[in-house]
Amino acid sequence: NLIPDPQFFTECFNQQLNVVQDLLAHRRIPGEIRRTTRPQKFPLPNKSISSISDMSEDLTIEEIQSKMSSLQQELLSLKSQFENVDMTDPSSQTQRLIITTKLEELRREFRELLIKLQERQCELSGMIPSDEEDEMDP
Repeated sequence: NLIPDPQFFTECFNQQLNVVQDLLAHRRIPGEIRRTTRPQKFPLPNKSISSISDMSEDLTIEEIQSKMSSLQQELLSLKSQFENVDMTDPSSQTQRLIITTKLEELRREFRELLIKLQERQCELSGMIPSDEEDEMDP
């Protein structure tokens, strides 16, 4: 018998995993503003406001910025719901997992919109691609 009480070690390990899970679930994005809001009592939307796969190539900068703003509001709403989940409820872990998954999806969409916005701004400003800049130098 190598370990005197394997059950004890297993319980301690599980407790540490729960602590790490909770810390990761509550980490904040740099520059993020925490807002105090009342808990919302409505279910999560089935589909986000912006879907990148549905987005056409000819969106204007204003339309992209509008979608980004909507996504940002939705992210703040979901964060509020996540922070206000009743931990005494037996289904709280499931609720938190659903919200976390949705948050990750929205953050991914936001990043894709940001990339699309940067591309549009480069196109409109007439920036020269980096491979052509070298040819123009004396």
